[in-house]
Order: sequence, then C-alpha cells, then structure tokens
Amino acid sequence: MSAYDDDGAFPNATPEEIAEQIGNDLWTARPELTTIRDSARASLASPYAVLGCTLASVAEALPPSVVLPPTGNGTTAIGSLNVFFALVAPSGVGKGVATRTAEGVLDQKGPRRDRASVPLGTGEGIAASFIRSDATREDPPEDSIRETSVRFDVPEIDTLTALSGRQNSIVDQEIRKMWVGEALGTGNASPATRRIIPSHLYRASIIAGVQPKRAAGLIRSADGGTLQRFVFLPAIDPEAPDETPPLPPSLEWESPFDALRTSNVFQMRVDPFIREEMRVTHMPRLRGQVDDDNGHREFSRLKIAALLGVLNGRRNVENDDWHLAGLIMSQSDRTLEWIRGVLSREHKKMVAAKGRDSALKESAAEDAHISSAVASLRKALNDGRRWTRGDLRRRLTSSTRKYVDNALDRLAASGEVYVWTDDGTGSPVTYIQSVAEGEGVAGWQAATPTENPGNMRNSGGGEPATYAPTPPPPTANNSDTTATPGESVPPLRSANSRGSEGGGKSATPPPPAKKSKTPRQQDLVLAYITEHGASSPKEIAAGLADVIPGFSSSKASVALDRLHKDEAIVSVGHGVWNLPGAADPQVDGQLSMFPDSDESDGRKAS
Repeated sequence: MSAYDDDGAFPNATPEEIAEQIGNDLWTARPELTTIRDSARASLASPYAVLGCTLASVAEALPPSVVLPPTGNGTTAIGSLNVFFALVAPSGVGKGVATRTAEGVLDQKGPRRDRASVPLGTGEGIAASFIRSDATREDPPEDSIRETSVRFDVPEIDTLTALSGRQNSIVDQEIRKMWVGEALGTGNASPATRRIIPSHLYRASIIAGVQPKRAAGLIRSADGGTLQRFVFLPAIDPEAPDETPPLPPSLEWESPFDALRTSNVFQMRVDPFIREEMRVTHMPRLRGQVDDDNGHREFSRLKIAALLGVLNGRRNVENDDWHLAGLIMSQSDRTLEWIRGVLSREHKKMVAAKGRDSALKESAAEDAHISSAVASLRKALNDGRRWTRGDLRRRLTSSTRKYVDNALDRLAASGEVYVWTDDGTGSPVTYIQSVAEGEGVAGWQAATPTENPGNMRNSGGGEPATYAPTPPPPTANNSDTTATPGESVPPLRSANSRGSEGGGKSATPPPPAKKSKTPRQQDLVLAYITEHGASSPKEIAAGLADVIPGFSSSKASVALDRLHKDEAIVSVGHGVWNLPGAADPQVDGQLSMFPDSDESDGRKAS
C-alpha cells in the first residue's frame, strides 16, 4: 500500500518518506505557503515574518475549545493553541509591514471570530483584556469573558523587558500561563480588582518586534521559561529578488471549525508517528537526563504543525504538517542563535570600551600620583643635600612611593636635578641633588639626556631616560674642584678615593652639600667610614661623640642599617662596616669632618 493517497496527502507516510517527497523547501511544499512568500516579497516584507503573523491569525480564528491532545495516554493534560511569535530584525526593518501584509493574505469565508489587538501591559491587565465591558462583579468568571480573541502587540521587546523588571511584576508569569491556556488573573481580596479567566476559555497570541541588540532582557528570561514560549522568525529576507514580484490573489480560506458551535472541548487528532516521536524526545527530560532550554520546543512544533493543518483546511495533524513545522522551528533556532551572536559581539565591544575607559582612568590616576611625588621630591631636594634614591623614596607617601623613579625622570628631564651614579667602589650608588641648589659650583652644568641605561628602575614600565651632569675637568688627584673667583668651595672626595692609589677607578665627584645645612647622622657616619675605613658601631659612636652629642652605638647601628639598605656600605664581618670595594681600611687624611686627632676613634693612626 502506498504511503501517499491520490490527492498527494501523506496519511500513512513516515517522516523519512515525507522528507524525501516534499524536500526541505518550505515555500513550495503547499500552494498556501507559496502565496504567503509571494505576498511578502511583493510587499517588501519577510516571508517568515508574514508566515508567523498569518499563523497567529489562524489561531485567533479558532474557538478556545479547540485544543491539542495530551502527549501521553492521559485525558486531562490538553494543550492550548495560543501562539507567540518574535519577529527579529535590526532597527529600521520593523514588523509593521509584515503584520499589515498578513492581514491581506487570507480572504476568510464564513463566520468570523472577533479579534482585539491590545498593547501588552501589566500582568493584571492581561486578564482584564478578556473581560466584557458590561460584566458585573456578580457575574461568574465564565460569563464575564467576551467571545473575542486577543492579540497582544509588543512593538519593541524593550517594552516587555521593562514590564518584567518592575517590582512585583507578574507579567512573565501570566505570559507563561497564557501560552499553555492556564487560568489567568489573581484572586485579590477586593471583588473590584479580582479578575479570573478560567483555563481554555480564551484565545490569545503575541506578536513581538525584536531588535537583536535590544534582546538581552528576553534572553535572560530563559531561566523562567518565557523565552522558550516564542517562535523566533526573521523579519529580514536575505533572498529577496532584485525585482519586486506582483502581488498574488488572497487565499480563500474557511476555518474547518466554523461549524463547531459548542463549548465542549475538541481535541485535534495527531498522527501516531508524531505522538511517538514526542514521547521518545520527552523521556530523557522526564528521567532527568537532559537539562537544557529546549523543553518546550516539541510542543511549539506541534502547535505550528496543527495551525499548518488548519490553514490547509483540516482538523487533524499529519506527518507532513509535522515535517514542515520542523523546518520552521529550525529557522527559529537559527534566528535565536543570530540574536545571541549579536549580543555576544556587543558584549565584547562593551567590555573593550570599559577596558579602554578603565585604562584611561588608571593612567590619569597614575599621572596624578607621579605629579604628587614630583612635588614632594622637589620640596625635599630644596635643602641642598645630595640624596640617594632610597632616602627620597622614604619621603613619599605609601600611595606615591612606587612612582619615585617616574618622578625623578620628570625632574631630571626638566633640568631640575642632577642624577648620577657613583660606581667607583664596585657597587653603584645613585645620587640626586637639586640643580638650583648646585648653581655656582665650578664646572657643573644642568643635567642633559644620555644614551646610557641608568641605575634607576621605572615602575611605570620600560627603561627610563638617564640624566647625568656634565662633570668638571679633573684635577691632578681628582679630589677637588676649582672654585670660581671670590667663592670658597670645600674639596670634594669621591666615595672610593682611598683606593685610587691602588689602581681603583675614580668616580665623577658629586656636587657638594651646602655647609649651612646640618648633616644627617647617617651622612656623618658615612663620612666617618670614608675617612677611617672599616669601623664598628662602637668605634663610630666614640669617633662622633664630639660632633653629635649623645650619639650612641645603637644610634650608629640604625644609621649603618639605613646606609646598608641604600647600598652605600657593606658588612665586612664581625659587626664591622666599610665602603663597597674598599679593602684597605687605612685613612688617607682628606676631607675630615671630625676633630683633628690621631685617636678620635679610639685607634692609633698608622
């Protein structure tokens, strides 16, 4: 026996035989579908969008007593034919042309069921839309419902998102109940506000316009199940012909349920192949083996298949209806993925933009910290002394301390400071002194950029520019500079001058500190070690007793620890400290800052 009858229907065909017979071209499978496509293209609308609106019109023409049978063997879990369509397109390609085109596709014959088009409002307003205007509080719920189908219009999906986001909003819950035909409304205590619409006594549809970039709220509703109630159809037509075709005649259509004038429930017959496929698909979810967002997909497909059968003039759902509904649901899946792809790209753009803004804010904040550090260092350097990097760093606050090198770079680049490295002792030490305080020193000039890498680290990333003062011409022993006429300049001594006679390198002498300033204790300790060589805290305390009243060995230890952190001295064992690379502890007798005594430190001079 053939699977196909003489009229080309497929009452006995398997899904595979149907797919082989009609293929996957939705628009040429049936004359009514071809008319829908041609009408859409003649009106410069999307065929899928016009199809969705046409199927919504078919559903609205059916009395609410027409339902789908239970998917199992029960008798009470009937399914509603209320349908929701989301027409998806970018801004400027709206759903309006699709809805207007669909109104002219069907030339309905016979009795017509009234339909009201209502903007979607609050959840309470959904139930109120089905109440007769002349209904009283005393009327029972079933007598208060008007015999009118209601199409809820959502021009922009933002409207639904905004309504759902209101405090105590029940619009999402009411939409989900409406899709399956459950009772609508809330049992408020006040009869004046009580609106109850019993299950399967109303017919409803939703047509929503969706811009992909504005659909994030709808996508987020997937957890509650609102998203899965919609069939997503593109309101664009990538295959639109270059030349607009003529408008075909409208379809003469009469509902196969016009003769059904009873309020008794009528269950459409569904082919056993379809029921079995739905059962097999549902079993893994029933057993908890599948957890995804497609739990309502098969029921949506059955609704579409039933409406295609009604559009074809039948009261039953055949396998070819099921096959064509599968093509439409596949298009819905692709359209939903399109939305998600657009939202993903927009999210990445937003993250990148936020990253740029954050980087700019971070850069501005860092610049402010550097400027603050510059001001603090400038104030410290005004005392005229030479400073090590570590000393200057400790003058900064905790929030600006890490920007010490950036601040020194700025000061050096603007010519405000000398920055030089004394590496004559084998362990380089970086010194900084204000240019303004060093003016008038013979042979010294403002700092200029050099190509040599510096000793300072740049906390902001990358190598800092190195600035070095122009040194004076060396004297015979490289131990002093020549003063300008009329100026008295004390002799300078390099940190390793004691080792120069033994072949050590002579470092570029730093500018002198102002004699009007009082030296710090650690500067005096460093000078003592420079003059007397390797010394212990006790020896240093004794040697500086006349210079620093009350100076003890414990204070000497504190000063020695700071000098060691600044890498100005090194331990030579047994609590004795010396200059880096200075092996000979003998005194050369130059630049004494202490009383002229051969035994000022308690030791005999050699």
